[in-house]
Amino acid sequence: MVVAVAFSPDGKKVLTGSMDKTARLWDAATGALCGEPLRHEHGVDAVAFSPDGKTVLTGSYDQTARFWNALTGAPRGEPLWHEGIVLALAFSPDGRTVLTGSNDATARLWDAATGAPRGEPLRHRGLIHAVAFSPDGNTVLTGSADGIARLWNVSQCIDDPERIRLWVEVNTGRHAAPDGTIRRLPLDEWLDRRQRLAELGGPPLR
Repeated sequence: MVVAVAFSPDGKKVLTGSMDKTARLWDAATGALCGEPLRHEHGVDAVAFSPDGKTVLTGSYDQTARFWNALTGAPRGEPLWHEGIVLALAFSPDGRTVLTGSNDATARLWDAATGAPRGEPLRHRGLIHAVAFSPDGNTVLTGSADGIARLWNVSQCIDDPERIRLWVEVNTGRHAAPDGTIRRLPLDEWLDRRQRLAELGGPPLR
């Protein structure tokens, strides 16, 4: 039984997830299978393409979400673990973060490059069926069997080292180099950092 589907961003491939414990990549024009099945230990009920189409993410009853190379089908990195079935997946618009939802009543943000969790779990009182990023990537939306959909500010859910560094530089007007030297930031550099900090969501949590 096929329970999840997605188009690649360029529309040339489709990705399907099935209760036969596999996800499969297909040529959208010919219907031909592209490479070997992407295998989990249990059924695959959630699938997604990264915004650049180079990576796919699959979620499974085996309590993992897994990254795969969309061209070769090779696994990429370590699985992302929940304490229950992974029911929903989403990539951030810039492809740097993924969001997973599970029947363990949590959604989780992860670094797409390293697989490291970003911040604490986003908690509901029931299993999480649906997740999504806003177009600017600053907000996520989770939908749960508890009858509630919740909006979460991404910058308030994670402690991003880059955001912390920029906040310090903007507030002190100084930059600390790797060799330990400290210099005052010229106005143009300070303005650039302030703009980048705003784009990342503003000051870090205290």
